[in-house]
Order: sequence, then structure tokens, then C-alpha cells
Amino acid sequence: MRNRTTTIVIIVVLGMLAASCSTGETDETAAAEKAAATQQTNIDAVFAQDIDATMATLTEDVEFFNAAMSTHWIGKAQYRSNIETIFEITDPDATELIDNFVSDDGTRGVIVMHWVGENGAGNPIDLTYVQLTEFEDGLIAKTTMYWEDQDVADQLMAGY
Repeated sequence: MRNRTTTIVIIVVLGMLAASCSTGETDETAAAEKAAATQQTNIDAVFAQDIDATMATLTEDVEFFNAAMSTHWIGKAQYRSNIETIFEITDPDATELIDNFVSDDGTRGVIVMHWVGENGAGNPIDLTYVQLTEFEDGLIAKTTMYWEDQDVADQLMAGY
């Protein structure tokens, strides 16, 4: 009886190990949790205007597209330079997160933000945007922004 019990225990343990190592739902759940944590860290870093924490959420070859302005950045150095400028013109106390979520498989995320600040000429910025995010290994690899307001260019470029 002891050998049979031992055999049953070994089979059960091996079955549990196999289930935890499968590439099914468990891996997708882990990827989604990692992506969601990265996205939340990125959001928190942006509101804190913490450039180093923001950069830690990105892949080395991160890409950024702003569909309304036809802006395209590639790589952390270019991202850092541009995000520093964005932090300078953003009012983090008035800016608000409207919504955010990550896909069930952890490959994509969405952030909806109401952004408030002043452009470089001192004119107000008051825009709502949707940011689509793609993840690689739990880090942000690509971001594409779409603006809700049709007058984005007018607000950002006013006074220039």
C-alpha cells in the first residue's frame, strides 16, 4: 500500500508541476499581471514626473507615435528628451487618469487621460487622449496616442 500511495503522490505532484509549467492561461495571466503592474508604475511615474521611474518601464527600443501630431520617437534617449519637455508643460495636479486596462494576454494596454498644462508659449492645454500601449516581456515597447479633441494642434501650437 505504501508504494501505491507514494506512486499516487508522485503522479499528483508531477501533474501539478506540469500544469504550472504549461503555456496556457497561467502564462497569459502572469503576462497580464506583469503588464498591468508596469502600466500602473508608468502612470504613477508620469504623475510624479519621475523621469527615471518612467524610463524603467520602457524597452530600450521603445517607440512612441502621436497620431494627431505625426510625432515619432524611437529609443529611450529620444523618449527621455521628449518626456522631459512634456513634464515641464504638464500640471500633474490638474491632470487626471480617466481609465486604464490591460488585455487578458498582457500584450496591449489602454490609458485614457485628461491632460492639463500650458504649452511653451504659456497658453493652456486641456485635452483628453487615449494611449494604446504594446508590451514586450512586461515592458512598454510601443505607445500610440490618439486625441479626443480635434483642436489638439491649435492648443499645443498656440502662440508660436
